[in-house]
Amino acid sequence: MTEATERKGVVIYTRVSSKEQTQGFSLDTQEQCCRDYAGRLGYDINRVFVERGESTKNANRTELQTMLKYIAVNSRHLDAVIVYKVDRLARNTLDHAELKLLFMRYGLRLLSATERLEDTPVGKLMENQLAGFAQFDNDIRSERCRNGMVAAVAAGRYVTGPPLGYVKGGSRNLPSLVLDAPEVVRLVRKSFELVDAGFSVPEARRQVTREGLRTRKRNTLSVNGFRKLLTRRTYTGSFTAFGETVHGDFEAIVPEELFLRVQPKLHRAKSTGRVVVYRINNPDFPLRGMVRCATCGALLTASNSTGHGGSYGYYRCSRCRERSLGKAEVESRFTQLLRDLSLKPALTEMLDIAIKANLTSKRSMGAKHMAQLKARLAALGTRHRQILDKSLSGVFSDSDTKRLISEAEQESDNIQRQIAATEGSETVPEQVIKRGLAVLQDMATFWQKASLTTKQQFQRFLFPEGITFGEAGFGTCTTAFCIQRKTVFSMQRSKMVAPRRIELLFGD
Repeated sequence: MTEATERKGVVIYTRVSSKEQTQGFSLDTQEQCCRDYAGRLGYDINRVFVERGESTKNANRTELQTMLKYIAVNSRHLDAVIVYKVDRLARNTLDHAELKLLFMRYGLRLLSATERLEDTPVGKLMENQLAGFAQFDNDIRSERCRNGMVAAVAAGRYVTGPPLGYVKGGSRNLPSLVLDAPEVVRLVRKSFELVDAGFSVPEARRQVTREGLRTRKRNTLSVNGFRKLLTRRTYTGSFTAFGETVHGDFEAIVPEELFLRVQPKLHRAKSTGRVVVYRINNPDFPLRGMVRCATCGALLTASNSTGHGGSYGYYRCSRCRERSLGKAEVESRFTQLLRDLSLKPALTEMLDIAIKANLTSKRSMGAKHMAQLKARLAALGTRHRQILDKSLSGVFSDSDTKRLISEAEQESDNIQRQIAATEGSETVPEQVIKRGLAVLQDMATFWQKASLTTKQQFQRFLFPEGITFGEAGFGTCTTAFCIQRKTVFSMQRSKMVAPRRIELLFGD
């Protein structure tokens, strides 16, 4: 009796080199050709491995690795690996040789549906030549790509990922980089200005982080990441690539002079020698980090100078080298500014009326909203029971019942979250309102007696965009909503919302 020979199988491997090609006919064509080839040789096809959009520059490809694991487990049932062409498997001669040795270790042959790979001296030579041509073609493409990038760089186009503060231009008709949201650009620029004004790198990082600077993934910048940001010449409108520094086709975020002044301050001081320590929280200079130069707009730095038998404090601009401004003069004028901005009793009385009217309206609207939420929640409970009753009586199918109950439960969960948020909201205590209004009547005294941290919070509250100072004193600027005279009158009439964070700024 003749023993039946076992019919062995093969695996097929197909690949395209880019994600765009996955929408075309390349993969289908490769697979059909390999299937026809396997059929002509009398093989069963055990499995097809399809590599979508991954390069052959290395062998660490998803489907290729999956195929190798499959071969390791099922090699006794396999006879060969079939590819459409040799370059579908690898475009590197070393990778090709290693894969071929691995197949041989498991007793498998490598077959090409469109090329003659024979186990003869001529066949082996042909296979090596095909692998070599595949690598040659890949190297030529890489070189062309690099040459294209070099040409683009020479034309001022930024060819790598955009740094924080920029986004890609999107087309050849636009600059290679365009500015991101204004607030992101402002905080990137302020990062350089703070370091230039004397802040240490960690202090500057903490400040801009408090103001909202985040990575593209909405994470806080690490100290090293922030330091790297400050070293990127790209923010000056120029960049270095392929060993050349070129002027970019995009808008700068910081001036070249500011960038160059910041760079020496990024290097850590050695353990030997004199170390100059700058502190953002220096009680001697509470206005540092808030007051800007009236000439160039840079943040003023501050320091003590010794001479004539004493130590004297000065605010100064390190960018335009204007004359030093005495600490006593600057802070005296700031105190006077606060006196001028303080509200008269009649205005604070009107503000008090507006805030109380607003709180009363808010409580009424909150109670009404809560009643509506609870009524809807009760209706959903009734609807849930009705759905179950109709399901039991056969009116609703099981699938409809599951869908309707899921929808009702999702809406119920959403309403319960709204109820919890409404119950957890707090109104401003009356004593906090009184304390805040008292401060607005005499802001100068409050500022003089406050701690450094409270002064800084108070300054940011009153002048959210900072304030300029020059020969003529303090310039005009955007002030807090509650100290604008016209606004106070309109608040009394329209009963607008009370200022936020009043309890933080004016609390004991």
